Amino acid sequence: MTLSSSAERNGIRIDFRGIVDPDIDPGVPRGRELVALGHTATLAAPDPSSVEDLASAIGPGPAVSAVEIAGVFTMINTIMDSTGSHVPSRKFELAQPILEQIGAMDFPNAALIAVPKRKAGSKLRRIARRLLR
Repeated sequence: MTLSSSAERNGIRIDFRGIVDPDIDPGVPRGRELVALGHTATLAAPDPSSVEDLASAIGPGPAVSAVEIAGVFTMINTIMDSTGSHVPSRKFELAQPILEQIGAMDFPNAALIAVPKRKAGSKLRRIARRLLR
């Protein structure tokens, strides 16, 4: 959502289908390298060449920042999956147009991931409280 808003403000047209189809340019400078990094971050054995390619394209400093962001998203997804947490309804509604563009809504369980906001974080809060004891 943030990327969409920022791109719109700056007159950039993003094609989110580029996330799942390497033949489509996502419309972001060095977007293909960023998508490759995001893809490899989801693998059990990430390919280090995607980081090297990104560093060659945008420089080592920004590449490190991109790797850190990919790591945070991977961590969040892992926690959400392992705790059975769901995406809050409002965030799901905001993401739905993008999910439809990339074909994620074609999966039979796609609509089941949203729950009312007040329930979404309760498991995470309980786990966080336990960890902080």
